[in-house]
Amino acid sequence: MAAAEVQMLDFGGAASEAVVEPTVGRKAVGNKRRRDRDKRMAKEQKQRDTQAKKELKQAMKKYDRGEGIKPKSIKNLKHRRRVKIEEDQTAAAVEAAARAEILLPSSGGYLEPENELEETWRFSQEALK
Repeated sequence: MAAAEVQMLDFGGAASEAVVEPTVGRKAVGNKRRRDRDKRMAKEQKQRDTQAKKELKQAMKKYDRGEGIKPKSIKNLKHRRRVKIEEDQTAAAVEAAARAEILLPSSGGYLEPENELEETWRFSQEALK
């Protein structure tokens, strides 16, 4: 164990000595545990992210529209820019469709009235959530 240090403290003109113990023990162990937990959580998050990317890539194959036109093959700059914009929009639409497929359920729910007189038209989607 490390030796304790003696520090001079000044409280409004009255000097006193205080023994300061080095920070060993619970605080250092707590920091190590926190670091280990943070590393573990980061690793788990990375695994979830890679799994989500794989699922997204798999869903994007379903909506893929082919290779498309390569903008460098077009000589006119105006048309080249327009083709590049359209290709970017197509890629964004494919990704949006794939994300919607993953995030949204395939079939919606419905409300069943308890009796014939109960009116279900009064309920909104916000009220059901």
